[in-house]
Amino acid sequence: MSNINRLRYAKNTIEGLNRNERFTFANRYSLHVFPSNAIYTFIPKNGCSTLRYSLAIANGYLDPESDPNWIHSNIHGMSPLFKVNEYTLSTAAYSFVILRCPFRRLASAFFDKVIDMKIPIQRLCKTIDPAINSKDRMISSIEKMTFSNFVENICSLPREKLDEHFRPQIDFLTLENYSRWFCLENFSEIESRLKSDIRFVLHDTRNKIGHDSHGYSMISADFSNVNIATLRKLKNTKKLPVASDLYNSTARKLVTKYFAEDIKLYSQLFGASNMLF
Repeated sequence: MSNINRLRYAKNTIEGLNRNERFTFANRYSLHVFPSNAIYTFIPKNGCSTLRYSLAIANGYLDPESDPNWIHSNIHGMSPLFKVNEYTLSTAAYSFVILRCPFRRLASAFFDKVIDMKIPIQRLCKTIDPAINSKDRMISSIEKMTFSNFVENICSLPREKLDEHFRPQIDFLTLENYSRWFCLENFSEIESRLKSDIRFVLHDTRNKIGHDSHGYSMISADFSNVNIATLRKLKNTKKLPVASDLYNSTARKLVTKYFAEDIKLYSQLFGASNMLF
């Protein structure tokens, strides 16, 4: 039994597993690395574009020269591609997951999904205000929003109602323990360990997909209450706020409370040196 992977949420309730929301949600995000019979649990905004692209290459579906945007149509939480079955989930000899400082992750989601007014922030606005019924009203609602407003909205909702890019990281963890726990802030270790452990080669997509702040100049000022319309103009000039400058004391307190499990796990595994606060 010592070689069996323990499932984190299977025992959450005596209800059928298909009605166990925490279990079914987490299982959508564990992928099978075919050559090494390993499990990769992916968490949105934690380097998952690079990892999913690399997985598609390792599993024989793409070449290193292929368009990495292929992954967005084919490898995601609702797609069956590369999903592990129950046997593999329990018996795989190697498993890994990448965590990220919760404050940095939320800032990254804001830079990508909110400032550019993508589907995740539109869903959030509709959840907060179901009366939004037109494109113009949606745009107006988002453009007036600040990072402080965004945090207040996130932290006012049950986690089950949040988009995957905003949801706590601990909800994605299929297993109680992983062979390797990585932190995104130490990307070079991820690259070297995966190559030496399971011969898994990373193919960096940051220059090709542009879902992060790679290539932007980071500027410092109090951005906690600057609206999206202004921040989008700034982003269009290839500039973004330093992540810590998005947070005022209220936002920090809200995130610290709402994402307490993520903060605790990250700190236990990696210490406080890579935490934003």
